[in-house]
Amino acid sequence: LGVASREQGGSVFTFTLPVSGEPAHADPDDAIIKNAGDALTIGDIPGRSILPAGIGEDAFEGNPVILIVDDDPVNVRVVQNYFELKKCVVKTAADGIAALDIIDHDRAIDLVLLDIMMPVMSGYDVCRRIRASRTPEELPVIMVTAKNMMADIDAAFEAGANDYIVKPIRISELLARVSTMLKLRNVRRSAAEGITLHDRNTAYSLTFKEIVCITASSRNIVIHTEEREITAPLSIKEIIRRLPPDMFAQIHKSHIINLRYLRTLTHVSSGRYRACLHDPRKTELPVGRAFLEALRKKM
Repeated sequence: LGVASREQGGSVFTFTLPVSGEPAHADPDDAIIKNAGDALTIGDIPGRSILPAGIGEDAFEGNPVILIVDDDPVNVRVVQNYFELKKCVVKTAADGIAALDIIDHDRAIDLVLLDIMMPVMSGYDVCRRIRASRTPEELPVIMVTAKNMMADIDAAFEAGANDYIVKPIRISELLARVSTMLKLRNVRRSAAEGITLHDRNTAYSLTFKEIVCITASSRNIVIHTEEREITAPLSIKEIIRRLPPDMFAQIHKSHIINLRYLRTLTHVSSGRYRACLHDPRKTELPVGRAFLEALRKKM
């Protein structure tokens, strides 16, 4: 390293590096996909028939179904190779219209890898159409693109993307992000389908659809199903926060009902109503004035 002053002002910085005697060679341990011309397939790696070093060979749990949307067939094939080695079921689409058709007719899709710059319909438009019917929890979307400005990233998330990867793609990063997104989806799906409660040393797991109603006393709640009753040391406020609002409604300061079981809302007297439930016990519960309008909107 060296530095010297210049007569005209300023400084000149210099450095030297020794010349290597070893021949230059590419490191295939982590394949990078830039574009069709730079695409690297499994067969291009001499002596390799498995994933590059540093990329786990374990299959993704549950053989997830992944939809790859890209108008570059070489890039699609390269990414498909790697995910199939991870025991994924891979489906492909060359444009947004074909991708939306697949998603509309196949509820088994677990995750979408979506290129942004495509003809006819951009990845942003495709993602917005997906979000019209599928939430980020139901169907994660990872945007894959060469656009790397903050405005582009903001636009991707505003369109409903769960994540964003900039080309050139490092395969290890892509696999890691997809794996993480699938794990988060499974956790959210489990949480979205039911609830686990603890009463002393006992844990109870219930699906939301089997809960008929919940009643509360000063210290406990009682969860009523068609077959049993479970007491848990929770308040009505604590339990309502853990229930999906599109499935449950609080109808009284001490009562919550599953809207799937609501049969009729009956007027009893001036300002007083009663909810009649469709369950073996033909449960009837009072409806408080403060909760009446909210209940009517959900019916």
